[in-house]
Amino acid sequence: HLISTATSSKKQARTPQELGQEFWDELKRREKLGGNLIIGHSFYTLPSINMIFGGIRPGHLIVLAGDTGAGKSILALNMLHCFSIVDDKKYLWIGQEMASVENTMRLASIITGISNTRIQSGAVTQREAQVLAEAKLKIDNSGFYWAHPNIGHIDEILALIDEYRWKYDIEGIIWDYVGMVVKAPDQRGWSREEILGYAATTIKQRITVDMGLPAIMIAQMNRDKHAEGKQKIGGSYRIIQDSDDFLWIETKTKKQISEDGEKNGNRYVRVGKRRGGVDSFVANANLDVDPRSCSLRISECSSPAEVSSLYSKLAS
Repeated sequence: HLISTATSSKKQARTPQELGQEFWDELKRREKLGGNLIIGHSFYTLPSINMIFGGIRPGHLIVLAGDTGAGKSILALNMLHCFSIVDDKKYLWIGQEMASVENTMRLASIITGISNTRIQSGAVTQREAQVLAEAKLKIDNSGFYWAHPNIGHIDEILALIDEYRWKYDIEGIIWDYVGMVVKAPDQRGWSREEILGYAATTIKQRITVDMGLPAIMIAQMNRDKHAEGKQKIGGSYRIIQDSDDFLWIETKTKKQISEDGEKNGNRYVRVGKRRGGVDSFVANANLDVDPRSCSLRISECSSPAEVSSLYSKLAS
């Protein structure tokens, strides 16, 4: 779209900053309209990272990691909201950590902005109940599919994906999360690292390569205080090797919030690996976990100027 706009416009010559601003304006316009952005399946809440990845493309394997409570599942749900609710892409959520009703309530909070705490407790006003009924219709008419494996070994995960692919023509998967995979009957004697690594390789080869589907695989960071960054992930070597893109969400400390400024949010979203370069990119983001609102919405704290600067680097 940007290329066709640039070539058809009377103003042929543009600086990278102008192109970056155009990208930003187009992103905000399409976010309101609920249309696709550039290529792939786009997540509008993180414009810089979405721009770096070029959207989630067919054959893409993204590993999304984070410590307990950092918000990795919530970030994935925000992505799902963009994919399946806004853009009506058919995505299968493989849930091994939370029940379907828990996921759906969280998704309803993201859609409506109503506090997840109040939705969970049922303490909503009559007006909010009407808004939630409208959110239910959006979910009913969306491309959101949910499945829970009975046992949870990699063969069953593959069977579920294959079933939903043929039955419903799904266009992508989100697995929450790889750390819950159990030992298959033919994996006796395997270490935990080997089981996790094999699961990642299998998703890469069978789902993203053979089937051509984009996949987001959520991974838990270990509590090993001696490990740093990517090495904190269980089965880290194989998981990182097999991923096309790797990012993790990190909760800011009070000191970091003070140094960065509250306007720059309470989370870092770090790109640790990207197919084609741009490693070690850090985006400031805010996750709404305020008890008074707690909408679970995540948003990037970037100004148009910052996005323009990043665009110029990618375009150069």
